[in-house]
Amino acid sequence: MREVVVPEDPALTLLDYVLASKGKMLRAYLVFLTSSLWEAAPSAAVLDVAAGVELVHLASLIHDDIIDESERRRGLLAVHRAFGVKEAVLLGDYLFAAAFGLFTHADEEITAIISAAIREMSIGEIGQLLRPGRDFQQYWRYIHRKTAALLGACCQAGAMLAGQGPVWGPVLRDFGEALGLAFQLTDDVLDYRGSSTRLGKTVGEDFAAQAWTLPIILATSRAVLDDRWSSLDFSHVQAVLDESGILDEVWQLARECLHRAGTVLAQLPDSEALRHLRALLDELAVRQA
Repeated sequence: MREVVVPEDPALTLLDYVLASKGKMLRAYLVFLTSSLWEAAPSAAVLDVAAGVELVHLASLIHDDIIDESERRRGLLAVHRAFGVKEAVLLGDYLFAAAFGLFTHADEEITAIISAAIREMSIGEIGQLLRPGRDFQQYWRYIHRKTAALLGACCQAGAMLAGQGPVWGPVLRDFGEALGLAFQLTDDVLDYRGSSTRLGKTVGEDFAAQAWTLPIILATSRAVLDDRWSSLDFSHVQAVLDESGILDEVWQLARECLHRAGTVLAQLPDSEALRHLRALLDELAVRQA
C-alpha cells in the first residue's frame, strides 16, 4: 500500500507511521480469499481492490480516533496524538482518495458497491454521533452500517472479481456482513473484558467515550445500570456487566453471527480459500484481542 504515495510526497512519513502496525488487514484478506474460492490466480485488479479497501479502513480508523479522542491504535499513539488533528484529518482524506484511485482499475459495478458501503459506514457514524442508539434495534442498524456493510462489500467484490458475481455475490455479501457483526459485538465485549496489551488500544475506551455499546444498552434496559453509568468507576461497571451475565450474552450473540456466516460457507465448493475462511471464523470464535 505504500506504493500509492510518490517518493517526494510529504504524506509518506505519516503513511509509514500508520503502516508500521498493519493490523489484521481483514478487508484485504476477504477480497483475496473470496476471489480465490474458484481456484483462480489473483489478478492485478484483485490486488488493487484489496489494497483499496484496506486504505479505506485505515482512513476511517484515523478519522474515528479523532472523533472518539482515542489515545492509541494498534499499540501506537493514534495519528492525531502523534502528529496533530489537522494532519490526521488530511491523511485520512488522502487515503480515501488513494483508495478510489485503485478502485478505478476494477469495473464500475465494484466501485459502486464499495462506494455504497462507504456511504453506509459514514451514515452509521453520523447517526451514532448525533442520535446515539440506546435500544437494540437502533444499535443493530448502526453497527450494520458502520462495520458489516464494508465487509459484505469486500466479499461481494471478491466474487465479482472471480466472475461469480451474479450467483455468489449476494451469498458472500451475507457472509461478510455476518462476520462484521460478529467482529463488532466481540469488540464491544473486549472493551470491558480484554487486555490493552493484546488489543493494541486502551481497554475501556468505549466507556471513557460514554459510548452506548450493546453491553451498556442491555444493562440500562434491564435496570442493571441506570443512565448515570458513565459517572461510575470503570472497574465497577466491568464487574456489573460481568456478574450480570450481559458480557456473556453479547458474546453468545457474536457466536450466533459466526454460525450464520458458517452456514453461508457450507454452500460453497471445497477449496483452500474456503478452508482459510473457515479458519477465520474459528479464530474469531476464541478471540481474546
